[in-house]
Amino acid sequence: MRQRVNIPLFAALVLVLGVALLAGAVPIGRALSRGLQPSLERKAKEDLAAAPVLLADRNAANADALMMHAKDLAQTPGLAAAVARDDVAAARLRLEEASANLEGDPVLLRSNGSSITGPAVAPDLVQMTGDGSMPVEIRAHEGALRTVSLAPVMEAGEWVGAAGVVVPLDESVAERLAGITRSDVVLIGADGMVSGTTAGAAVTEAVVRATSAPETEVEAEAETDGTPADGSREIRVGEDRHIMATAPLGAVGTAVFVRDLAEELAVLPGIRRAIGMSAAVALLIALILGAVTVALVTRPVRALATVADRFAAGDLSAPVPQSRVREVTQLGQAFETMRDRLADRLAELEAANRELADRQERLAALQAELVQRDRLATSGRLVAELAHEIRNPVANVRNSLELIQRRLTDDPEAREFADMAIDELLRMHELAERMLDLNRPRDASAESCDVAHELNAVATLVGMGSPGLEIDLQTGGDGADNGDLEAAISPEALKQVLLNLLQNAREAMAGANGGAVVIRTESEDGRIRIELSDEGPGVPEDILPRIFDPFFTTKGDVHGVGLGLFVAEGIVRAHGGRLSATNRTDGAGARFTVDLPRYFGAGPEGAPSEGESSDA
Repeated sequence: MRQRVNIPLFAALVLVLGVALLAGAVPIGRALSRGLQPSLERKAKEDLAAAPVLLADRNAANADALMMHAKDLAQTPGLAAAVARDDVAAARLRLEEASANLEGDPVLLRSNGSSITGPAVAPDLVQMTGDGSMPVEIRAHEGALRTVSLAPVMEAGEWVGAAGVVVPLDESVAERLAGITRSDVVLIGADGMVSGTTAGAAVTEAVVRATSAPETEVEAEAETDGTPADGSREIRVGEDRHIMATAPLGAVGTAVFVRDLAEELAVLPGIRRAIGMSAAVALLIALILGAVTVALVTRPVRALATVADRFAAGDLSAPVPQSRVREVTQLGQAFETMRDRLADRLAELEAANRELADRQERLAALQAELVQRDRLATSGRLVAELAHEIRNPVANVRNSLELIQRRLTDDPEAREFADMAIDELLRMHELAERMLDLNRPRDASAESCDVAHELNAVATLVGMGSPGLEIDLQTGGDGADNGDLEAAISPEALKQVLLNLLQNAREAMAGANGGAVVIRTESEDGRIRIELSDEGPGVPEDILPRIFDPFFTTKGDVHGVGLGLFVAEGIVRAHGGRLSATNRTDGAGARFTVDLPRYFGAGPEGAPSEGESSDA
């Protein structure tokens, strides 16, 4: 037999401490080192994604300033008169004096669009100015981008020309944008011509290809790596990785912001070295402190182990060693207290065993009593349910018999009412059988009934006893046109549910001298849904969650005991369905919905499987 090697506590603790520190520090350091690069890249992409927003804000502010400058130039004293009399020299002199401190090139145009001074402007901008607008737009001209701002020149209420400013989007604009966004900027026209750039030639060429080429061509030539959710795109220039974000310059160009990921990740080597050195120093310090701490702990622990051995041999008088470590001292005191009280605990344990036996006997008696009480409570609920449900069939039989008395014995309709009375008596018998079958399981999936037939029977039965009640039966969904509405529920169970709901609706509308109840039946996806909507006052929102609780009623002590809806909900749930109640949204009243599985012979499609709740 192989002998087990015993390791001293001191060596074991130092070894465990060192391994634990290494196991914790190395993965943390590697994870931190690996996580820095994605974090820095993500931060760079997020900063770059904000560049188009900064550009949009700058363009908006610049547009307002250029519009003011154009308006000031157009309102220069004497300028309108000089343009009106086509005095070119005077007009140029006035315009040069007014635009001495302006950025960009001043422009002055006649009403027909011809230039008096300054660069040419697109005719549509001149026409917009003549229509009363003051356009500020970015336009392309001879391969370059420029911002054009115009304002109408008016003389005696008549439009005689336009004055404004043309600011080229060149290298100086790109440099200013680069300073704002802390990235290289490339300004590209719609034709692919570069209007201004702060990037190198290789980067600029790659950006132009990535911006103007189709996506598949970009992947092949510019080696793009996709566009992440932050709106930036990664491109490669040789072995270098760059990220870029684009922003439109009106409808004629694009501003591209570019950053070199190598510059963003330049701090990684230094951070990794610092992490490694910090981990090594921390590990060394932790090992030294751990060795000292372990030495202070192991000596009193060894002495305490000796006392424990003597205690195991039956010696209860061995002195407990003391230590300068608080926890070890507390352990020794606890050991001594345990040893002193052990004898008392053994005696108490024997007494507790006797008391436990007595309690076990009392618990068994209490458990039997609780089972008996639960059985009595169940029987009481079934009796109350039966008493509640018998009232409805008795009333229906009474109404049917009263009609039979007023008709001839050979009247077919009278015989039909007699048949209904017999059906109600059979339902009373079924209710009694349910109480006897309390502990007898039943297979709800083996029962079925024709929903349309039961609805017609119940509507006729309830309607003949309520002259002011209108019942509208509607059907829809797959299977309704050919009468295929076979539900996985027994006819008597469905009739009991529908009678409860119709009688509740009738009683809710009693104060309105009758009313209408709409019953809509739909079949879809292996389920049959019956919606019953009344025109009563509805159900207060605060009691809707409790409407199916047993013994909960709003009818008072005389009219109900609060079991009707509880029984109906239990019947529907037992057959794999669901009964719910809401208030109507298309008018006053309540809406009750019965959802049942359809019956397909072998079993109801859509019935809940084993372990699955049907009313989840």
